[in-house]
Amino acid sequence: MFNRIPRIERKIVFYSEGAGYATYLEPIMRTLWENHGCKLLYVTSSLNDPILNNPPDGVTSFQIGLGAVRNYFFSTLHVDLLIMTMLDLETFHIKRSNYRVHYAYLQHSLVSTH
Repeated sequence: MFNRIPRIERKIVFYSEGAGYATYLEPIMRTLWENHGCKLLYVTSSLNDPILNNPPDGVTSFQIGLGAVRNYFFSTLHVDLLIMTMLDLETFHIKRSNYRVHYAYLQHSLVSTH
């Protein structure tokens, strides 16, 4: 479903590992939509993510799950910018895309860089 969205519309994507990160991501998404008119895509690994079930205006949400499907998704991701709360890109299960993607880390707690 995600790849059915035309490439031109896949500019800014947010990724959430779980429902608990919605608190940090949602205000930024809402601001980008309300102040700049940015249409956003939201990808989560959680079925009970509040943004998956009730996305803010301007946001289209998807659930990719865990494991091999998630790993394949990230290795073939073709977007301009991926914003996520995961600092350890390439260390564990999330690997860089085969395409040129810019990655942005969103700090989500005072100690999230430790």
